[in-house]
Amino acid sequence: MNQKYFKIILGIVILILVTVGIYYFTPNRKIDNKTVNWKTDAENTVSVFTKNINTAGYGDNINIALAQLTASAQAKVKADSPDTTLAGLASGFSHFVHVQEAPDNGTSIISSEKLNDNTVRVVSKWNYSGGSSITQTFILVFENNQWKIDKVATANVPNNNLNNDNQNNSVNLSTTESEIRNRDEFRLSDTRRLSMVLELYFNDHGQYPETLQQLVPKYIDKIPQAPIPADSPCTSEQNTYNYTRTTLGSYKLTFCIGENIGGLIPGLNSIEMK
Repeated sequence: MNQKYFKIILGIVILILVTVGIYYFTPNRKIDNKTVNWKTDAENTVSVFTKNINTAGYGDNINIALAQLTASAQAKVKADSPDTTLAGLASGFSHFVHVQEAPDNGTSIISSEKLNDNTVRVVSKWNYSGGSSITQTFILVFENNQWKIDKVATANVPNNNLNNDNQNNSVNLSTTESEIRNRDEFRLSDTRRLSMVLELYFNDHGQYPETLQQLVPKYIDKIPQAPIPADSPCTSEQNTYNYTRTTLGSYKLTFCIGENIGGLIPGLNSIEMK
């Protein structure tokens, strides 16, 4: 081959390789209208949502927060509102996020996880005056070329919006604090994992399973069991992962912990998806 043509062909090949490399390693390139930087985009949606819920209870910026929701989520908020005024929509938003008051002491992102190409899970901590806080789990889906909030699950809520049973105040002196925390970390990890796979099941079937066993083996190898022994104030009966499908599109998952961990308080807690 003529050396001149060889150099031209080699130059073309190099140019193609460089172009392909730039395409694949550019952070903001698009794939099927979804950015590679899904984490930043999804977290930004959650941040905009929480930023525009003010301390007055869901006020002037509520329409901006509403725009961060999917069409179905917006419809749910409006359906739960007595009217379309800001005060009326505030009632619908309270149902949607499962709390009556907006966080008045700031929020922060705890974690983000891509469940599949169209679904992202973002966990946010909402802080309140007096030191209380709640953990909000946002499920986002890709709609109209944007990540939009579709559902919110509350892991723990102040002011008794979540079941918390502190009836048994006995102390097991033979159990060290580190052992209790280790068991609680397993309980928290187990329930978060179950919450994640429940969303995967819902995405495939359009409803939640009647029992957790329906998740096996496609979505999870086996259903985790709460570590034993139970830790005060939990009783042995409470030391289990109790799942109840309340409607086709909602469920309640209860569990019991012995210490303050992950923003949760000791006793019986529940994750609810409504």
